[in-house]
Amino acid sequence: MVGVEQWAALRRLHFVAGVPIRELQRRTGLGRNTIRRALRAERPPRYVRRVGASKLDPFKPEIQRLLREDPKLPGVRVFELIAELGFDGGKTLVYEYVAELRPLFAPRPRTFQRTIYRRGELSVATAQFTSWESRPRRWRPRPPVPAR
Repeated sequence: MVGVEQWAALRRLHFVAGVPIRELQRRTGLGRNTIRRALRAERPPRYVRRVGASKLDPFKPEIQRLLREDPKLPGVRVFELIAELGFDGGKTLVYEYVAELRPLFAPRPRTFQRTIYRRGELSVATAQFTSWESRPRRWRPRPPVPAR
């Protein structure tokens, strides 16, 4: 397979420098058909990984059902329950899937309230300020320094 750098070098040598395909074959050690395929390609080659099936796929509906019934169900317990049904995969796979699904079944409550003021709506007279004063530290005598 030709990498991106090699693809660019082949095209540069052939189209700019005018090096023939047989000379490219001799210089690179690649086959003529491989070089032709690289020269005909409009885009640089890229790695595409095929997505395979997960061990968790048959158990996803069961996990969704468990979280629908109890959104706070710990991942450990979900792992134990689907292991009884025949799941033989790793616990990290289950924990990550549960962490991904949990917000859909138990959304977190908002922890803030956004306050918006229009220009000129809030004047200095109505604004509240909090002042904080630290307590003075108690005075303690320092221990005497030993003489040398």
